[in-house]
Amino acid sequence: FLTAGYMGRLYWVAFLGEPKSENAAKAHEGGLSMTLPLIVLAILSIVGGHIALWPDQLTGYIGAGLDALAAREGYSELYKTIFIWGTVAWVLGLVGSLFFYGKGAKSDRLEDKARSVYRLIEGRLWFDEIYDYYVAKIQQRFAELLAFLDVFVLKGLILRGSAGVVGVLGIFSRRLHDGNLHGFVYWFLAGTLIALALALGWLNFS
Repeated sequence: FLTAGYMGRLYWVAFLGEPKSENAAKAHEGGLSMTLPLIVLAILSIVGGHIALWPDQLTGYIGAGLDALAAREGYSELYKTIFIWGTVAWVLGLVGSLFFYGKGAKSDRLEDKARSVYRLIEGRLWFDEIYDYYVAKIQQRFAELLAFLDVFVLKGLILRGSAGVVGVLGIFSRRLHDGNLHGFVYWFLAGTLIALALALGWLNFS
């Protein structure tokens, strides 16, 4: 039903409608290098379902499967049910797409007549938005936490032991004399705050 619906929309709008832009109006068919493969594929899609045209190896294998399926109890009734309802589905899909879009409709009638339903379908249950939020806000932050624990805690402290501790201290101590003016300002401010805390009695090392 859905396949017939969107393929029907494609046919009604693209093949029976008017060009909606200047570029579309000036468009032309591709060359033989594009047209010929499409013709070959179209022919194969038509004859592909005829088992008698298949190679003997494939015909025998598929034919045996079909014979076994046909021999099962209730196959005839099941085949009729699938045939009837399958036909009803694609017919309704084509007719429905013709009703909503018409021959070359320039607007979506579903959007015009039932905007709330259209917005609900267009939103795709907001799956993309929910997934993007999960990746950016949850998965990425959790991955950054694991990366920090892996580099600094696991590899730096636990696996390397004292060497890891010295390495971590070295990372911070290098900031004292890296020649970066911004680094000197930060250390100066930190020292000023520590001195102020000592003067006010907030810190007591005695």
